[in-house]
Amino acid sequence: HGTNGVVFDSCQGATLTDSIITTGNKEDAVAVKSGEDEEGRARGIPSRDIKVQHLTVYGSHAVSMGSEMSGGVFNVLFTDITFDGRNNGAGVGSARIKTQRGRGGVVDGVTFQNIHGYHALYALELYEYYTGSENIGQLSAVETPIIRNVVMRNVNIDGIQRHAGIVAGLPEAPIDGLVLDGIHLKNVKKGGWDCKKFKECNWKGGGCAYGTVKDVVPAPPDGCILPKPGGGRRRRRGVMGEVRLRRQAKGAVAAVAVAVH
Repeated sequence: HGTNGVVFDSCQGATLTDSIITTGNKEDAVAVKSGEDEEGRARGIPSRDIKVQHLTVYGSHAVSMGSEMSGGVFNVLFTDITFDGRNNGAGVGSARIKTQRGRGGVVDGVTFQNIHGYHALYALELYEYYTGSENIGQLSAVETPIIRNVVMRNVNIDGIQRHAGIVAGLPEAPIDGLVLDGIHLKNVKKGGWDCKKFKECNWKGGGCAYGTVKDVVPAPPDGCILPKPGGGRRRRRGVMGEVRLRRQAKGAVAAVAVAVH
């Protein structure tokens, strides 16, 4: 199904290096996944400690997390990435984390750094309303995905075919610990950052995200990414996410057992 380039699904300690990837324009060059919905939570096998480096993308939608991430994704690094869409009219590439209500799971500790290119689709797509799930409405805590500690830094792209980026967390579980640092984008066709793409991300500035923004051109609109209330101490990356993940897995196993009985 589909024409994704490289998929890491419930993988640990993996590295992809010195590669060139071309896929269909709507497929991912690299995707990191870990199972889908209740079954993925019950299996509880995360993807963790994955590095993708020295990668050139000539045709694809993105380097992505999800949307099937119900078993958890921890400690993923994308570094030294080139998006080159100069010979592709649709544009090539973005850094993307996608999930939706119903998935559950935790994405914790993802870094995109040292990215440059030409004619990309976006710089960053970070949203929790995949496949039109904004119409589902809030679900239980076990079914609610968590995204935190995402860093994007040192990005230089000339030519963005759509918006600079999309930021859209869930109001009941906002994105936490987002860092945008040193992002310089030129010739953005559809303007700046889209933080109001999904109506259920209903904060005044859209976004539904906490984090910090430094040296980003064009800058996200006011209120899109807010400082954490109280400036609370940041939890050690990955540890609390895995505690939550184990609780979700236990809940999923119990639900399956009741259904079978």
